[in-house]
Amino acid sequence: FKDPKHGEFTLPDDSPAFKVGFKRFDYSKAGVFGDDAWKKLAADYNHPVRPMAPPKPAPVPVKINDDFESPRSTPVKKAALHDEGKNLIRISTDKPFAGEKCLEVNDSPEMKAAYNPHLFFTPNYTSGTAVSTFALRVQKNSHTHIEWRDDSSPYKTGPSIHIDGGKLTASNVPLLDFPLDRWVNFEITAKVGEAADGSWNLTLIFADGAKKTFEKLPPVSKDWRNLNWVGWCNLGQSGENTSFFIDNLVIDNQ
Repeated sequence: FKDPKHGEFTLPDDSPAFKVGFKRFDYSKAGVFGDDAWKKLAADYNHPVRPMAPPKPAPVPVKINDDFESPRSTPVKKAALHDEGKNLIRISTDKPFAGEKCLEVNDSPEMKAAYNPHLFFTPNYTSGTAVSTFALRVQKNSHTHIEWRDDSSPYKTGPSIHIDGGKLTASNVPLLDFPLDRWVNFEITAKVGEAADGSWNLTLIFADGAKKTFEKLPPVSKDWRNLNWVGWCNLGQSGENTSFFIDNLVIDNQ
């Protein structure tokens, strides 16, 4: 339409509607035609009052607890996966943190989008404290990105972690050197909804038992409040195959 925001619903001359045979007409003359009795019948008809559809219900909060040991038809329970059909997000037996299996996210130089492969969950937490714990192992040249978002448009970003070249940054703040090919336990927490205080916390436990805690880190978006989306992706751009691994993944709301 020419200008629907201001009530102008006529078609511009270059509208694709004309290519499929649409003909202009004077919509002001649309209606019932015929003798007076016929037009009166239409004018006197009582249209039934139809109730408005109820509002869309709020998304149901989802909790995740996956050690990747159980047989399954897809690599991750209740997650959306994007690896362009190349089987890059998969169950692996390569040095799991615990048990016999873990999750591998492998990056291929053939990927069309830099953010693929990635996996994400939609926990939909809007109150309390959101918590995610997991074990992570990264290989050389992998660029691991972990991010929390809300569902606004454009979305607002809360906690954001990058591990690239052996360096870990959180919400664009450099924090520490990150060990390659060794398991590190993560705990990410943040108050959400009305309790959100504009900060989040990160705790890391290394293979030797050393522990590092970083409190009151800033979210990327100052007005981020809800956890509707949490994702992991491999942004590696080295031109070679490289992976990161996840084990004992928990996403919960307290």
